[in-house]
Amino acid sequence: MAIPLGAAERTDPETAPRAAASAASGTQQALQQGLLDVRWRVKELLGSPLGAAAGGARAPHLVLDAAHLRLSGSGGCNRLMGNFALEGQRIQFKRVLTTMMSCPQGMAQERSLIEVLGQVQRWHIEDRVLMLMNWQQQVLVKLQRD
Repeated sequence: MAIPLGAAERTDPETAPRAAASAASGTQQALQQGLLDVRWRVKELLGSPLGAAAGGARAPHLVLDAAHLRLSGSGGCNRLMGNFALEGQRIQFKRVLTTMMSCPQGMAQERSLIEVLGQVQRWHIEDRVLMLMNWQQQVLVKLQRD
C-alpha cells in the first residue's frame, strides 16, 4: 500500500504547450548544473544532521530522473517514488508515495522528510551540496552528491 502526499493536478489544454516548453528548459538547466540523474544522500533535515543508517536501514537518498521527471529513493526505511516539476530554480515534488514497511528506527525522520518534500519550492547546488528550500529561501533539506 502506498501513501499519497499532494493533490492531483489538472492540465489546461491552452497552457500545456507553454508548460511543456518551460519544463524542458528547466530540465536542461538542471542537467547542466548536475541536479538530475545522480544520487543525492540526505545529510541534513530541517537544520539537524542525519546520523548513519542503523539496524540495516538504508541511507535516506533521492534520485531525480531527467527523462521522466520522476523521484525515486529511500526515506531510510521505505522506498520513495513520485513526480517533480522543474522551472529554472523552482522545483515541486508531486504525488510522493512510499512503500509501507515498518522499521524499528527512523520512521519519524522518514515521515518528516516526506512532509518537508511537499514544502520544497526552490533548489540550489553549491560545492556538491543540494539545498532544497521553501519560498522564503529557508533550507529545508541538504543533500550530498554521492
